[in-house]
Amino acid sequence: MQLIGFRPSMVLALTVLLYSTPPAYSQSANAPAFAIGDSWTRKSRDSTYTISVIKVEEAGTWFRGGIQNCAGCLSLYDTQLTLLKLTRPDGSDVDVMRGGFVPLGSDWKFYDFPLEVKKRWSFATTGFWYGRTGGYEADNWVLAYEDVSTPAGTFKAYRIQRNWTFRFPTGGGARNGIFEWKDTVWYAPAAKLDVKYETTHQWLRDWELISLRLR
Repeated sequence: MQLIGFRPSMVLALTVLLYSTPPAYSQSANAPAFAIGDSWTRKSRDSTYTISVIKVEEAGTWFRGGIQNCAGCLSLYDTQLTLLKLTRPDGSDVDVMRGGFVPLGSDWKFYDFPLEVKKRWSFATTGFWYGRTGGYEADNWVLAYEDVSTPAGTFKAYRIQRNWTFRFPTGGGARNGIFEWKDTVWYAPAAKLDVKYETTHQWLRDWELISLRLR
C-alpha cells in the first residue's frame, strides 16, 4: 500500500508463502505468514521508509512504519493483508477522519488469496478524506507471474493491476465528482510483500524495495 495522507505504503503484503511449483502459468500463492523482525525498506522519489513486524497474533500481524504523517504508528493487518486497526505508539486509536486517506476496515480487499494469474475480484466501500466521505471502487486483476527487478534483487512476483474509481460529494447540489486512476503492484511470495508499486495517480508516488530482512 501508495496512498495519500495516512497511507499504509501500501499497503503491506507479506510472509514466507507456501506455494506449489508447477510451471509459472499455474502457480498459486497462499496468504503470507510473518515473523517478528521481518522488515522491508522502500524508496520513492520523495522518501525512504521501513516497515517492520513487531507482533504476530491470532487476529493478524502488527507492523510499525509505512504510515505517512503518522510516525511510529502501529497497524494491524489480517491474514488477507487487510488493515483492521491503526494506533499511536501509546496504543490510542488514530482518528482517521482527521487525516488523509486510510483504507481501514474489512471492506478494503486489496488481496484475495490464494493468488493466481487471471484471478479477478473487486470491492466498493466508503473512505474518509480530511473529514469528508467518498465512495471508492477497485477492480483487481492478477495479470502475470513474472520476474521483477528492484534494488533489493530480482523476484518472481504476481503483477496485480487495480483500476480505481473515486466518487466524492461536491456539495451545493452539484453533481458528484469522479476521479479514476490505475495502480500496479508486484507481490513477491519470497519477499512476503509487494516489492514494487506504480501508479497513474497524480498525487501518489511510485516506489520499489531497496532492502529486506526476513526471519
